[in-house]
Amino acid sequence: MFLSHMFQNYLEEVKITKSRGYYDFNKCNINIINNYFTKVGVKKTSQINLNKIKLFIKYLKERNNCNNSLKKKLDCLKRALKYNSIKVKGLDEFKIGNVLIKRFQVFNQKQLSKILTYYKNLDKSDGHNLTKYLVVLMLLLTGCRRNELINIKIKNIDLENNMITLEKTKTGKPRIVFIQEFIKSDIESYIKLKEREYLFYNFRYNHRFTCENLTAMIRYDKSQLKLTNYSSHMFRHTFATMMVENGCSIPGLQILLGHSSSKTTDIYLHMSTKFVKNNYDK
Repeated sequence: MFLSHMFQNYLEEVKITKSRGYYDFNKCNINIINNYFTKVGVKKTSQINLNKIKLFIKYLKERNNCNNSLKKKLDCLKRALKYNSIKVKGLDEFKIGNVLIKRFQVFNQKQLSKILTYYKNLDKSDGHNLTKYLVVLMLLLTGCRRNELINIKIKNIDLENNMITLEKTKTGKPRIVFIQEFIKSDIESYIKLKEREYLFYNFRYNHRFTCENLTAMIRYDKSQLKLTNYSSHMFRHTFATMMVENGCSIPGLQILLGHSSSKTTDIYLHMSTKFVKNNYDK
């Protein structure tokens, strides 16, 4: 099999099953990987071995790629090989060196107050505005990824118990998230606007709300709010940080966020200055 075909097979699957952002991320890394191997004359999967992959990593290091960047490209290559059932001896055991702890961007209290005031003041009798309001509130209150949010089905919303079952998640395993009492009446009103399968709907163009709609909404509101950094994923990071700061355990937060490994969730302990200070004060 040609390497280009292997990568194309993997990208086609990602395009169908994952978000646009995840697809773009993989496509960018795959272009770098494929261009390198084409340059050194490796065109078929049968030519791939661990030594050649190590040379690729060395090539990236010489161009000042940090360990985080190296790991992302190596993981992308591993996923593409695995999807096409191609095994490379020793690759599973091959690891990148120390990877720096990410410092995710979160909203501070002042920014969060500004954001919530902006959405609360929208005319929510308009379906479009109510969509925007609920999207932001649900991102903040549940910690959902954007692809998980837009795939919420009305049948999986349990307002009696303030719970929502997410069927489509990054890990592929359904999980439960929770909402607060004050948002229930708005959700009830929103559901009544139109009979449909999925909760979020684009009332301006009369179709299901998509990742592209969410991206466009965030881009527009960022300019209205005059914020330098504003993304849907920042709500997830803010949710997680606030949960830690208010005493949520790492195992509990791991379940809420849908992380397959607690190591990913541990990052929020390092992020939270308030958490560290509270422990110091104790």
